[in-house]
Amino acid sequence: MIKTYFISFLLLLMITNSFSQDTLILNSGKQMEVKVIEIDNKTVKYKLFSNPEGPLYVKEKSEIKKIKYQNGEVEEFDLKPEATIPDRFDMTFFHSLTKKGSKVFIDCDISNGDIHAENYLKDWGFWEPTKHMEKADFILKFVLIKSWPNYYGLAQFIDPKSNKIIYQTERVTTEWSMDLNSKRGVIDKIIRKRIKPLYK
Repeated sequence: MIKTYFISFLLLLMITNSFSQDTLILNSGKQMEVKVIEIDNKTVKYKLFSNPEGPLYVKEKSEIKKIKYQNGEVEEFDLKPEATIPDRFDMTFFHSLTKKGSKVFIDCDISNGDIHAENYLKDWGFWEPTKHMEKADFILKFVLIKSWPNYYGLAQFIDPKSNKIIYQTERVTTEWSMDLNSKRGVIDKIIRKRIKPLYK
């Protein structure tokens, strides 16, 4: 009986948190109560918190000053030229740097994130992970943001010679993921949904 109540409580907690409120703060100062669904290179996709089953809205990042997530974390959009990814990038250079068999150095500032990424990449077998940045053909940086109980994340491909981002994937979230380890789940999703399709 106690076990049944405990499981019901956990399910209720998960459902409640899946509809927790985020706040978009626009450059104009206007604040909007939303649920952020996805963030890519240029836009933020969200649903109104008051209507979670309603339409999906899209806003340019250039209109948004910051996002306050329901767990208290804040993401500010600082679109400096060196941090933005051009609409057109050198596809030939990108693929020559990241071709099959290239050595990749994995960078992730979340504990054990690099280990999860290395395991998935080894299973894929497309690149050879290296522990030495100076031996890498490129750096694959996983940028993860915790928004309990989920993670949001994306990957950046970095040229180790110039230390510049040459490509950045669109963002994914572990929302509705079946993986109980949300950190591992978001890295898996970035690799499966955003990286592997680049090489089909």
